[in-house]
Amino acid sequence: KGSKSGGVRLADAKIVSPASTAGAPTAHVLVIDDGRRRFEVCLESADAKEKWRNALTAADRRIQSPVVAEPAKDVPQQKVTKKKTTTKDQRHIVVAVVVAVLAARILGELPVVAAALAWWLSKTQRKSRTTPPTKRTTEETPPVLAVRNKGLRRVDPQASPPPMTWSPASAESFRVRSRGYLETRLKEPSVPAMYAPSLVQVFDATHRIRNITDHIELPEPSAPSPVDDVPSFLVVDAQLPSTVGPLVAGDDADGPGHHIVTVFELTDATRAQLLAAADDASPSAALDLFRRFCRVAPDEAAPGAMRGRFKVIAQVRNIDDVSIPSVAARYNGKPALVSKTGALRRGTTATGHTYLEVAVNVHAFGYLARLGFHSLYHRFRDLVISAAFTIEGRADAELPEAVLGGFDLNFLS
Repeated sequence: KGSKSGGVRLADAKIVSPASTAGAPTAHVLVIDDGRRRFEVCLESADAKEKWRNALTAADRRIQSPVVAEPAKDVPQQKVTKKKTTTKDQRHIVVAVVVAVLAARILGELPVVAAALAWWLSKTQRKSRTTPPTKRTTEETPPVLAVRNKGLRRVDPQASPPPMTWSPASAESFRVRSRGYLETRLKEPSVPAMYAPSLVQVFDATHRIRNITDHIELPEPSAPSPVDDVPSFLVVDAQLPSTVGPLVAGDDADGPGHHIVTVFELTDATRAQLLAAADDASPSAALDLFRRFCRVAPDEAAPGAMRGRFKVIAQVRNIDDVSIPSVAARYNGKPALVSKTGALRRGTTATGHTYLEVAVNVHAFGYLARLGFHSLYHRFRDLVISAAFTIEGRADAELPEAVLGGFDLNFLS
């Protein structure tokens, strides 16, 4: 009975030399052989030997076919040469310093920030070299998912909303690309949104929840969509990490964090436009663009010519009443495209209503974006955060843009 893992072979000794094992019974001797060196471990009991075996075969090592141990041999002692790692460490620190200084110059922060970021980056590099990444296989048991619903209440838009609530946001409060934007670079307030928010939920989770629409109950719409390519519901799942995470994150990065799930329902005005379009009336440029997005984007590979046009506009409504970093203030209300970090899925509810789910994985954002976002976490209890979504128009025939739907999050804690 033997095992093999990482080039190390374990076996029960079949031939025992009294000189080398002090006369220990054969059943209490464990042979360890890594191909270069061989050891015979003499234990006081069979239980002790089994504990050694279990310790050495931990970390997901698999039991292989039985092997027969050979008598102990004299193995010449090899000279161990300690490798120098100073040059490599210095190289990582230099890279970290350069990145930090560039970031500090671009963001206009003090040199102290650059030094702190350089230290943190060098520390992260050292940790990533000493801790090899673990790869999840299909045979592994998925991590246990623990979820807590924060239980937000809906309130009407007001000047001073109560904490831990959400409100519908006016589309006119978001600025989008106007007709002729490609030449003038001018933006204008959006026309009324195509969808209205009907449900907003915030979850804390130990890791990302895939296909969030399967885990929530969608409300019954007042009327279904009159066309097949435009869904009755638009579901947006923003997946936010609770930690900054690694320096480099993959497209499918995961970890503990939060889900902000918003369910939008098609408005009566949008249904009327879709019905008019069926009677040969010309729909708005934004609605026509959204119809093409719904038909093409879910089947595209990321980022895709159409899939990469989904855009998020986030802004702090009470920014004049709070003190936030100048970097964050500079990007208040600026749109951000969701391309590689977004996933789209079409589906149908149990009652036959169609939906389009858009998952935005912030775990996979760039390091500086995650760092800046995480720096605002402790300020959420002081902020009224407004968010809207749109499809980016890239030609005059696709402009002006229009907000798909928007909502406010009031003083989250």
